[in-house]
Amino acid sequence: MAKPSLTIRNLTPHPLHLTLVERYLDPKGSAINGTAYATGSAKGPLGSLTGLTSSFSSLLPSASSSQNSGSPTAPQLTSHAQSFTRHEVAYDIPPYTTLPTDLFPAIHASVESPQLLRLTFTHANHERHRVDLPSARKHSGPLTPLTPTPRHALYCIFHPSASHLTLLPAAPLSSWMSALHPSTPLSALSIPGTHNSPTAYPALPSVRCQSVPIPNQLEQGIRFLDIRVHLASTSPTANSPPPLTLVHGAFPISLRGTHHLLPLLHQITTFLDTHPTETVLLSLKLEGTTTTPSPSSPASSILSTILHKHYTTDPTKWYTLPHIPSLAECARRIVLIRRFALAPHLVDEGYGIDAEDWPYNAAHALTSSGACSVQDVCDLAHPAAWADKAVFVKEHLTRAAATSGEEIAPPPPPDGPRVGVPLHLNFLSAANFWRRGCWPERVARRLNPAVVEFLCVSHGSERLDPESGHEPELEQKSQPAHRQGEQQGELEQQEEEESRKNQESKEGVTTKEGTIWKDKPAATPTGILVCDWLGEGGDWDLVRCVVGMNRFRPGGLTATSEVDMNMNINIEE
Repeated sequence: MAKPSLTIRNLTPHPLHLTLVERYLDPKGSAINGTAYATGSAKGPLGSLTGLTSSFSSLLPSASSSQNSGSPTAPQLTSHAQSFTRHEVAYDIPPYTTLPTDLFPAIHASVESPQLLRLTFTHANHERHRVDLPSARKHSGPLTPLTPTPRHALYCIFHPSASHLTLLPAAPLSSWMSALHPSTPLSALSIPGTHNSPTAYPALPSVRCQSVPIPNQLEQGIRFLDIRVHLASTSPTANSPPPLTLVHGAFPISLRGTHHLLPLLHQITTFLDTHPTETVLLSLKLEGTTTTPSPSSPASSILSTILHKHYTTDPTKWYTLPHIPSLAECARRIVLIRRFALAPHLVDEGYGIDAEDWPYNAAHALTSSGACSVQDVCDLAHPAAWADKAVFVKEHLTRAAATSGEEIAPPPPPDGPRVGVPLHLNFLSAANFWRRGCWPERVARRLNPAVVEFLCVSHGSERLDPESGHEPELEQKSQPAHRQGEQQGELEQQEEEESRKNQESKEGVTTKEGTIWKDKPAATPTGILVCDWLGEGGDWDLVRCVVGMNRFRPGGLTATSEVDMNMNINIEE
C-alpha cells in the first residue's frame, strides 16, 4: 500500500521555504523496507507555489554536502549515480502552518536499496538549512545549517508512517521561556513536566519513574516537578526545618539511602539563579505511609505550616499566592501547587495554587478551586491498556487546546480569588506494580512516542476544505469537486456564513488547486504534560515537541552555541 505524500508542519514563528529536493540511495542504509520520495506535479500551496522550476540528474552533491557527516561522499554517489536526482521547488510554509506537498513515495525503494530524501529549506532571513530523511524509520534532530553563523536553528521530527515532517525551533531548552511574552499566564503555556520527578535512583518496581535526575531535567526544559514527601515529625513549631523525606507512595525513592526535600529545592533555586527568565511549577503532596493521607488530614495541614514557616520564606525564590501568575510575576521563582490542606491560620490569606481535592484515577476532573483541570488515570489492569491511557491523554490535550484564549470562570471559592483559565494537568504516567509490562518505563516507551506523533501530526492542526476554508464534514467527502447552478450558489453562501462564524476559532487559507492545513491562529497550548521516563538515551523529543507548541516572539529564538549537532537521534521503529 502506497504511503501518503509528504506533509510538512512549520511550528516556528518564521516563514520557511522548501527550495531544493534531492533523492538518492543511502550508501550507509541498512536492510530496511524503505520508501523514498519523488516529486510530482506542483500545486500552489498558500497561493505562492510556482512549481518545479528545474529537474536534472547529478553525479555529485552540492558544494555544502560535506558539512553533514551522514551525507554520501562523491565516490559513494558515483556508484549510485543513477539514483541521485535534484529538483528545485518553491513551497512557502508560513509560521504555524501545516502544508501537504506533492512529494510522493517512489516505487523503486527496496530492502536492498534504502533511500534518503534530502530537503533544503530557506529561512526568511535567507539562511539555508538541510535535513536528510531516512525512508522507513523515525528520525529526529537538528537541521544542518548551510549558512555560516546562522541566527536561527531548526529541529525536525519525521514520522514515516504518516509521511509527516515537523519543523520546530531548536533554541536551547534550558532557557526556552525567555522567548515568550512576559505577560503570558502559565495556564496559556505548553509546559513539559515529570511525574515523581526525583525518582531517578535504583528503587522498587513502579517506584522509579525517571531516567535522569532533576538538574538534567531542568536543563532539558522540564518546568513542572511532581514531588511527594513524608512527614517524619509532626512538630511545626521547631526552630529548624523538620526533615521532609522524598517518597513515592509508601516507599522511599531510593534503595541506597534517604533523600530529603531541602537539597532538591537547592538544586531548583540554583538553576533559576542562573536562568532568571525561567520558572518551575512545584506540585507538593504528602505520602509515605501504606495509606496515603487525605489532603484534609491533620498531618496534611501540619505540612502547610512547616512549609510556610521553614521552606518557602524567601519571596524572591517562591511564588506562593493562590492565583495563577504570568511569566513576569513568577520569573526566577518556584510556583507552589499544593496538594494538601491549609492550617486554619493560612486559610484567609491563601497559600499556593489550590489543588487540594485532586481526585484519584480521574479521566477528567476540575478541582473545586477551579485552578486545575486534571487527567490522571494511573491504574493499568494489563499492558495493552496503555492504548486506553493514550486516548485519555489526547482528550485532555484537546481540552487544553479548546480553552485557548477563553476565560473559564467557575464560582469563586470561599477562601480564594476567582480563577480564569485553569492549569491543564495531563499525566502520561500509569502503572501496575504486579504486572511487569505495566512498570513506568515500559508504559512510557510506548505512550511517549505515541503522544509525540499525535502532537506533531494532529494537535492544533485542522484540515481545511479548499472551497469553504474550514474543516469538511464526513458526508462532504463523497461530493463532487465542482457543483453547478443554484445548488452551488446556495452552498457557497452557507459556507461563507459558516466561515464567518468560525473565524475566531480557525483560519482557512486556501487555493483552487487543493486542500491545505492551517494551524489555529491563536496559541494552541498542550497544558502541562507530566511524563515518566523522559531523556532515556538522550531522547528529549517529547519535551521539544511540547515546548514547540508555544507561540514564541519572532525575534525571541536565536541559535546559540548550546544547540549542537550531537542532539541527533535516529530511532528504528
